[in-house]
Amino acid sequence: MAAGPEIRPLTGLRGIAALYVMAYHYTIGLGYSSPAATLMSHGYLAVDLFFCLSGFVMAMSYAHMFEGTWTRAEYFRFIGRRIARIYPLYLVATLAAFALVLAGGLDAPVTSPLTLARNLLLNLTMTQTWGFVDSFDGAAWSLSAEWAAYLIFPILLVPALQRRPSVASLTAGACMAIVALLPALKGLAGDRTEAHALLDIFEPNLALPVLRCIAEFTLGLVAYRIASTRAGSVLSHNRWAAPAVLTLTIAMLMLADADAAIVMMFVACLVALSSESNAPARWLSSPLPQLAGRLSYGIYLIHLLFGGLVSATHARAQAFGLTHPHTYGAVAGILATLIASWLLHANVEVPARRALRHLFDRWNSTDLTVGSSVHARTLD
Repeated sequence: MAAGPEIRPLTGLRGIAALYVMAYHYTIGLGYSSPAATLMSHGYLAVDLFFCLSGFVMAMSYAHMFEGTWTRAEYFRFIGRRIARIYPLYLVATLAAFALVLAGGLDAPVTSPLTLARNLLLNLTMTQTWGFVDSFDGAAWSLSAEWAAYLIFPILLVPALQRRPSVASLTAGACMAIVALLPALKGLAGDRTEAHALLDIFEPNLALPVLRCIAEFTLGLVAYRIASTRAGSVLSHNRWAAPAVLTLTIAMLMLADADAAIVMMFVACLVALSSESNAPARWLSSPLPQLAGRLSYGIYLIHLLFGGLVSATHARAQAFGLTHPHTYGAVAGILATLIASWLLHANVEVPARRALRHLFDRWNSTDLTVGSSVHARTLD
């Protein structure tokens, strides 16, 4: 495991994942050769990587708070930290999406003002994906699912981290089985599955996105346990292991029906990149991936809000007779997302997080000893 307050390679990995899912949404419809098309179609799996990564970082940052007997104050301190981290930008994105719905810029299945108000309340409380309704902001479904994982975080820690290795192994096996069965459950919910997108489950039917998240979040907890062992340290410090794991993962992303296996590879990636002792980890710790990592939450959360800009730019380029009009739309959307993410990070995300943490810490003044591992600054 990397020493210090932050595992920088994982920050960079989060940034690459955010760019990947943005590219996936903005390049749908572009012409690719078959392997490349499948690679781009698997961009949605960056969300699965987010879930695993979140479990890993939450274990690194907060597992010590729930060892042995823990108090209600410790639980609410954890919940307060998560609200401070995710909610300010989530609120801005949700309200912006709601405004776009009212203006006709985003589609929403609304039959009456009362239904619209109910859906807004569900979105504002981050509970919409729990079997109720779609998110106004298309990317926000994963935050709703992850909020459920946060609420039961102490329970998930028990089999993944606080019991014998055999229990953790059984837990990981159960989570892998759940991930593998999700496409079948999606079919039972009446949703169509695609060969290149077997795990692309975000509709609230049967709360399957929550199940997807909790299973993969728990795999992230187990990945942290593995990374904390001697075997995990050997893997992360081996100069060849991380390149091999990443190469295999990228190759599998080009296969049409390997979605569940790819999620398993994400666990190996987290372990292999948990120190800066190999070349891929050092590259992910360089300035550009680190910048992407700092902006990753905004990039992911707001990029779908620029769908109107992408469509308008595409239509204008087509009207002018330009070749590859999709490219112009994608470039416009990417540039707008990056600029808006940077502005929101500096003016909303960081200052609001600091203010809310100060407020919650004043409300919950229990004297908790916080070690250096608690401050995973970028990913926490």
